[in-house]
Amino acid sequence: YRRGFHPAFQPLMPYAVGLVELDAGPRLQAHIATPDAATAPHAGDRVEIRFQRLLDGEPAVPVAVRLG
Repeated sequence: YRRGFHPAFQPLMPYAVGLVELDAGPRLQAHIATPDAATAPHAGDRVEIRFQRLLDGEPAVPVAVRLG
């Protein structure tokens, strides 16, 4: 996303959301920080899921970080 649909998300711009398939089989949506960076995960990459609080006072969300 390059346009925030809520003012609270402006500090996170740009950001992406991806569908991650876990080794155990289930899939989940995860936040992808700095999607334009060379280190950002792309389709088919193996990732690690970390739980991070992106907004003050809100629960932690899954964040996909590319491995290797």
